[in-house]
Amino acid sequence: MRIWRIGDAKRLIEKAKYNPLIRSIAVQVIKRRKVPHKDYLGQVRAIFDFVRSRVKYIKDPVGYDNLSSPIRTLIYTEAADCEDFAVALASLLESIGIPTKLKLVATRGPRYDHIYVLAGIPLDGKVKWMPLDATLARTKPMGYEVSYKKARVF
Repeated sequence: MRIWRIGDAKRLIEKAKYNPLIRSIAVQVIKRRKVPHKDYLGQVRAIFDFVRSRVKYIKDPVGYDNLSSPIRTLIYTEAADCEDFAVALASLLESIGIPTKLKLVATRGPRYDHIYVLAGIPLDGKVKWMPLDATLARTKPMGYEVSYKKARVF
């Protein structure tokens, strides 16, 4: 069984945020949505909606927990489970200067079983950390969090 660690995800994000292709995708999404200049919440919403609509949730094979690069997720497979969604979304946001954190939660019991992004959105001179879970149904708005028993933020 292959199990990824949070450090693996953070390293993928750190490397991808400097990739010109990742930044180009983020910029093109924002331009297509005609997000106004310095509308950081609008930029986050455009990228969140893009990832949520482009990538389909598909579980990893039984007994193998794969961690995909954002390029693989966004361009080649357009499929992901929660950690792949988080890495792709965080990479796009980081590439345009939006800080991110990863939130690992236990939704059903003592084991951590889900991960999503917290985006640091500059609002009124302060940074507001907004949860972004692109794996949720489209009926759940940006900022919605699943209920959980415990959490860790990285």
